[in-house]
Amino acid sequence: MRPAIAGAAEEGAQLVGTDGTWTAFSPLTFAYAWRRCNIAGTACVDIPGATARTYLPTSADIGSTLKIVVTATDATGSAPASSDPTPIVVARPDRTGPLVRALVSSGRRGASMKLLYRVSDVDGRARERVRVLRGSRVVRTLSTRLSRREAGRTYYVFWRSPRAGRGYRFCVEAWDGFGNAAAKSCATIRLRSR
Repeated sequence: MRPAIAGAAEEGAQLVGTDGTWTAFSPLTFAYAWRRCNIAGTACVDIPGATARTYLPTSADIGSTLKIVVTATDATGSAPASSDPTPIVVARPDRTGPLVRALVSSGRRGASMKLLYRVSDVDGRARERVRVLRGSRVVRTLSTRLSRREAGRTYYVFWRSPRAGRGYRFCVEAWDGFGNAAAKSCATIRLRSR
């Protein structure tokens, strides 16, 4: 069986080469060379420094295909074998995390209240984790599913506030559909008796 490549042909996504199956004297050692090819998988050139079993495609690989050449060596000599080309390498569509901002939220003690925040992302989708803290101790964690988010719109999660106590705040973290994270944003929770 020839060497193969596992992983997505996408900028920044790790590709892993397999050795393939060889008939030879033991022990075998392997050397690797990644090659950049045209869209037909021909006219290939070695990628300088890409001699590990894994490879992270760069912006220079976008629009090309990739191959791995595995050279097996035993006591009698060496022989190379090449994988099939990957699909055409594409650019990673989104590299930045969502923008998130927690907003000061108010409510009655012992009642359900909205913890308000704003979140937006280039991709238009995000999921959030909201942590309620008293001092540095987390008292509640609330999460949302990956869903559409519009810039400038206010979103919220419900939280039942305690009947007593002070010093509550909440922090919002967000991730987009590609796993890019936002910086955490925190705001005060103002509780009133009535």
